[in-house]
Amino acid sequence: MLWTLLILLFGFSSATLRGIELNPRDITLHDELHEQHISVTKDSASESSYPMYCENTNDDRFFNRCFRQYPRIHYTFSFLLAGFWTLLANFIKMFINPVTLAVTSVSMVVSLPMLIFGNGSQFSDESSKRYRSTFYILICFMHRLMFGLILDVGLYAMPGFRQHRPCKCTTPDGKMIQFGSIYGLPSGDAMTGALLGMFIIDHAPLKKISSRVVGSFIIFAAMFERVALGYHSIAQVTVGASLGILLYIYSTRAPSWTVYLDAILIWVLCFSFLYSDPALVYPKYDQNNLTS
Repeated sequence: MLWTLLILLFGFSSATLRGIELNPRDITLHDELHEQHISVTKDSASESSYPMYCENTNDDRFFNRCFRQYPRIHYTFSFLLAGFWTLLANFIKMFINPVTLAVTSVSMVVSLPMLIFGNGSQFSDESSKRYRSTFYILICFMHRLMFGLILDVGLYAMPGFRQHRPCKCTTPDGKMIQFGSIYGLPSGDAMTGALLGMFIIDHAPLKKISSRVVGSFIIFAAMFERVALGYHSIAQVTVGASLGILLYIYSTRAPSWTVYLDAILIWVLCFSFLYSDPALVYPKYDQNNLTS
């Protein structure tokens, strides 16, 4: 019952918060100065005389290159394949992302008393013990989501992590601008996918080998989605997923009091680095401006 509701809440949260982007040309681009937002839709792109394509921001090496492509000739095999990969990546994006996981976890915590005690059964030591253990597992997982929601953003501005996102793409008027925000190392979505995958491996009501297969698939799917949509390079999602796995191992084995230390250090250090980097000064009401 608990895992059934989790799946239903998971799907509802993802459909409500994210939606699905069916067209590979339905993207939002941000220029390097973050002074304007340009929405590229299918209609505007088809009316433009400029071809849609992306270039590498960093370099042409396999692990750093941009994998978001716009085939020059329509209705060819490469065109259909690119559309399929984009459609698949957007479907994965609906479910494996920090916002969906955070909302689903909070919903589970709020509805947990009804699940455990709302079936008309009397309070018992067994039900109380089950409630406390499940509540503790969900709260710990919500704490780990902080790594993917906050820590990865702070790491963007730290020395050694300041690597640009891999893609620069054209707009309908032919202008080449940065795809996504400035920095992309590490990938927060890949980190979150790794945290979810490790959680499934540890707590899913499956056989050991089955939970490992499902958890590993979730980690790979999150990495694939970010690369296919052009938000991150292979190197950036590899670093993000590796950090997610390491942080999960740390958080499940460290003493419980370290959650307070984690929260203080992450909030203080991340916001300090974010405000100390002049490249991360965004205009008011910019979606990357955390204070507006």
